[in-house]
Amino acid sequence: MHSSDLSPSSSTARSRRQVSSTSFTSDPLRWLDETAADRRGVRWMSESSLCVYDARVARSLLKNDGGRIAENSDFFGTGPGALAPRSAQVALARECHFLVQRHARGIDFEAHVTRLGPRSRWPEAGNALILAIMRPALAASERSAEFHAALDRLVAARILSRHCRPASLVRRIIDRFRLFRAFSREAEARPAGTVDDIFDAVLRSGGALDEEAQLQLYAGFVFAIVGSVGFAFGWSAILAVLHGRTDHGRPAHLVSEALRLYPVAWLLERRTLGREEILGEKVGPADTISISPYAIHRNPAYWDRPTEFIPERWQGKGDRSAWLPFGAGNHSCVAATLTLEMVSLLLDATFRRPVAIEMGQSGPSIGAALAPPPFTLIR
Repeated sequence: MHSSDLSPSSSTARSRRQVSSTSFTSDPLRWLDETAADRRGVRWMSESSLCVYDARVARSLLKNDGGRIAENSDFFGTGPGALAPRSAQVALARECHFLVQRHARGIDFEAHVTRLGPRSRWPEAGNALILAIMRPALAASERSAEFHAALDRLVAARILSRHCRPASLVRRIIDRFRLFRAFSREAEARPAGTVDDIFDAVLRSGGALDEEAQLQLYAGFVFAIVGSVGFAFGWSAILAVLHGRTDHGRPAHLVSEALRLYPVAWLLERRTLGREEILGEKVGPADTISISPYAIHRNPAYWDRPTEFIPERWQGKGDRSAWLPFGAGNHSCVAATLTLEMVSLLLDATFRRPVAIEMGQSGPSIGAALAPPPFTLIR
């Protein structure tokens, strides 16, 4: 990043902090669509939150060039109770990645897809399918029935319930207590190093953390695998079917294009260590820098016909620097490779038979992750 992109603020620099009349909070994706078309590269989302959608600046911020951004992991966190140091995070992510890859080599994806039946309700069906496929990696068969039931409740509460009425406060408190009790009992019954799965890896790497922090760390892996991969599967399926591209010869291109239009991680937040200037706008440690892969992926400065679904744009070895569905740098998504590989194989298995879609409500489901709208997949 050049000094003019992110440089110490000076007395001559004047931050406009003009917030658009269209509120981000009332319609976030509409606001980001308008922002992407503007081409300025930065725009204030609120008085204290700057949206960055210049790809070069965003990548530099995510990589923390110059060490001027407060270290932040979108997955592991940086506050009290987070796994540290960074080398421990890298080691755990690598171990879990190899564990998942080893498990995935023996998967019959077509058999799993067949279990969807002739009609399946999405995105829940996609997430449930990923859980069924990856359960042995998340929780080995040696785990207790209580532990497996707790895993099911975790997925139901954190992922499958996005389109359901929220549970009552009392119900959430009870579920959380049962979840913590099950995980605590499992850790005591089967100490670290005795079972080959992701929970065991978390226990070994996070031995210095308290049980609550270990549970949160494990839940993060569950969400990254079942949630993020499942949502990417849903986006890829719905876009391919709606655009008549189920016969596309390269499923990986369908996945890449789906993640361009609808990146699951659609906003990544960072903060500066001091006073800085980003493309003419002054920010400080009290301000939030919201890097938007969604807006970057729709910025006409980087993409031809940016709002259209065009899998062919991934042919060849073109410039991919403006494609950031998994972030960039040391804190990029731990499920990046898994997402591309697994969703491509699942799409290939899904589209071996004719498929159709019945739409529910229109528009994505907006939360910490960008999930597909409800739809029914007919095989």
